[in-house]
Amino acid sequence: MKKRFKKVTVTLKAEKNVMRFINQCLGIVGKMQDNKLFKQPPVSYNDVLKAIKELRMAEDETRTRLIGAAQERDNHLDMVKKLIRSLHYFVQDVADDAETEKKANVLIIASGFRIKKRRFYIKFSLNLKQDMNTGDIILRAKSAGKRATYEWQVSVDNEENFVFLPPTIHARTEVCNATPYQKIYFRFRSLTNIGLSDWSAPVKIVPMDISDLPFIPNKSN
Repeated sequence: MKKRFKKVTVTLKAEKNVMRFINQCLGIVGKMQDNKLFKQPPVSYNDVLKAIKELRMAEDETRTRLIGAAQERDNHLDMVKKLIRSLHYFVQDVADDAETEKKANVLIIASGFRIKKRRFYIKFSLNLKQDMNTGDIILRAKSAGKRATYEWQVSVDNEENFVFLPPTIHARTEVCNATPYQKIYFRFRSLTNIGLSDWSAPVKIVPMDISDLPFIPNKSN
């Protein structure tokens, strides 16, 4: 029985510019038709190349500003996108049948498509503390490593809405002028070279009014 691995997802960030999209598609077809792993696509490579050629001609016609030329170009563009999407699904099926995750990665790269980056989910702890001298709220998060950036959010309406605080390059920040005796929720996420983490679980704090703190006399008096 073949050992299963975490799914490797095929993706394509299509160029918005038509000519760059055409070149992008030509690159994919060129790589796939010369690779024995992709010898039985759901659509003929010749049909895809023909559709790309027709799109190129239609795009050239739009420069003449003839009435209806843009619509005709868009029709050809939709057709090419449909054909490329079929190749996309085909590569995904082939990748799903790969023996290992590494082979699936190599296969996708060889096709000219890209590998979709996975979002990683790590539960980082967040600690809140009020400075009893200034009243400020100090937020400390577990470090995500070197060269990480931290994004912070705050909610004062029971987690209905969160507002961004200034990002930091350290796993620590402070919030001033918090309203005393109000429920305040904080959360954070980190950005590293791996990607953007999920938001941490919100943590609540109810700050005190430091002016209401009782006076503790010195025992020596």
